[in-house]
Amino acid sequence: MAKAPEVLYDFQWHQSGKHIDLLRKFVKRKSINNVIDWYGLEEELAEHQKTAIEMFIRDGALIPATINEALGYLFPLEEIKGMLRDRKLDQTGSKKRLVQKLILSDYTRMQDLVDKSNVMKCSPAGLDAISYFDNIRELAVEQAKKDVFDALILGDAKKAQYIYIESTN
Repeated sequence: MAKAPEVLYDFQWHQSGKHIDLLRKFVKRKSINNVIDWYGLEEELAEHQKTAIEMFIRDGALIPATINEALGYLFPLEEIKGMLRDRKLDQTGSKKRLVQKLILSDYTRMQDLVDKSNVMKCSPAGLDAISYFDNIRELAVEQAKKDVFDALILGDAKKAQYIYIESTN
């Protein structure tokens, strides 16, 4: 069985499917500013998503993206090329290379853009929390399948139905 992640929690969000689903949004870099504005999450989480995100940050599940990662997330290739063109710099190479050129040409301004954007990503502890939850969920589904099958073999369709309904909630 998977080992629980070594993170201290006040609220057991690592056992909440809705919280894990929100954390999963940050497996690929994402701006907190955008996620806070998402409609409907507050009802699903039973708290505002800003509170959940602050908890993830406090517990080390979310960390800031690097300047390279954040700029790559924030700007499409054509915008990066445009910023390089404005600075009269070469615009050839991969997106990653172009972002590096941009950072080298104007580090302070790029860092300011990144700081305002609040681009975050899952930390290794956050990825562990997601993996742990997924393993627990998978084990529960497998047990429910076995229990439903056993109930059906015994001819107890109502019990099988009850087990199925409970396992999907």
